[in-house]
This record gives sequence, C-alpha cells and structure tokens, in this order.
Amino acid sequence: MANPSTIAKKSEGGKTIQEKAGFTHQYKITSADLQDSTDNTAQVINLFTLKAGQRITDILFKVVTPFTEIDASTNPVASLTLAVGETGDADGFFAAVSVLDDQSPVTYGPAAYQASAGDLNTVNDADTTIIATVTPDSGGAVDEVKDGEIIVLFRVDTIDDAIESALKL
Repeated sequence: MANPSTIAKKSEGGKTIQEKAGFTHQYKITSADLQDSTDNTAQVINLFTLKAGQRITDILFKVVTPFTEIDASTNPVASLTLAVGETGDADGFFAAVSVLDDQSPVTYGPAAYQASAGDLNTVNDADTTIIATVTPDSGGAVDEVKDGEIIVLFRVDTIDDAIESALKL
C-alpha cells in the first residue's frame, strides 16, 4: 500500500504555509494510495502516529479533485466515501463523506453534519495511529477509481504546550 504524501510548501519568512495557518500536518491522498482490489472492502491508510501527550485540536479537508471510475461498464463503483479517525474509532474526526465525482462529492469540510469531532482535543496516554478510511459500495473496489486528490490538514499540539500557554496568561 502506498503512503499518502506529506506536503510542506515554503512561504514568505521561511515558514511553511501550514505553519503560518497553524496546521502542523498535511497529507495528500490520491488514487495511487488506493490499491485494495476486494469488492466492498474499505482501505485504511495510516496517516501518522499521534504520540502520547499530543492532541489534534483542528482538522480540515479539501477534495481538490473527486475520484472517478476507471471503467463503469465492468465493475462500477456506485459510491466512495472518506472518513478520518484513529485506530479503533475510524470516524472519530469526521464521518464518511462522498468523494466520488458522480455522487455529489463534498469540496470542503468537515461541515457540522459531517463532524464526529469526538476525538478532537483528546490527549491519549499512549501513541495512536491517525487513519483515513476509504470505503466503496458493495459493487466495487477502491482500486477501481482514478484521478482523485484529497488534502487533509491537522493541527497537533502537546499537553505540555497547552499547559505552558495557559501559565503565561
């Protein structure tokens, strides 16, 4: 399975665009990351490890390009969704959203109706893996799509950073 790429573009002053916006992690998921050929099987993509004592304080995504079917006549993919969470809670940051071009894909999120957000601001005692789960409908597999691109941004800090900031008040 391919790993999603981490993107860090430099802007004025030598800081990354993500740093200037306050985001610390950015991942791009494309069709190259979707390689499971089993019908009706979700593919889990490990994005990064959230270390013990860290928390995610914000998450955003953009569907830059919705995914399209490679060949709708042979084995159509009627729907394709993306959720982001952590191991054991696959939609802890946002629930499944459509990312297929002919199924009214979302562009930006998470919107209020998509957000689970139960895992935001949660500090774990042990390392946990942050995951993206891409799920096809019962008739297709995730490797039967092409052209898609999704950017997911995370703002991560540590409990020590939060305590230090609070003590400066």
